[in-house]
Amino acid sequence: MAQNEQGQEKTEQATPKKLEQLMESGSFAKSMEINTLVLLVAALLVLTFMAPKIVETFRLYMIGIFQQLNTIRMTPETFMDHFTDFFMRAGAVIIPVMIAGVLAGLISSL
Repeated sequence: MAQNEQGQEKTEQATPKKLEQLMESGSFAKSMEINTLVLLVAALLVLTFMAPKIVETFRLYMIGIFQQLNTIRMTPETFMDHFTDFFMRAGAVIIPVMIAGVLAGLISSL
């Protein structure tokens, strides 16, 4: 319960007029569950639409790697090329999911 100026707890509920004044001034509690719900729904929607592309991208990447296993030479000079190639492919499918999460978080916090 809320406390008044003397540190005592208030025993009565706020009047409808007081609640209306608080709502107009923007002084009301906002549930964090709403933010969480918006983020989860946005993530599920984006993943639902992006899942086939994510799976296909990684499937093709793995097929390419396994087909070239006997010809790939991993040296300090070629490591960065392979590393960059993997993260460019992974980033292309993961970044849209991350952007959707950030946008959903920003929208739900308004």
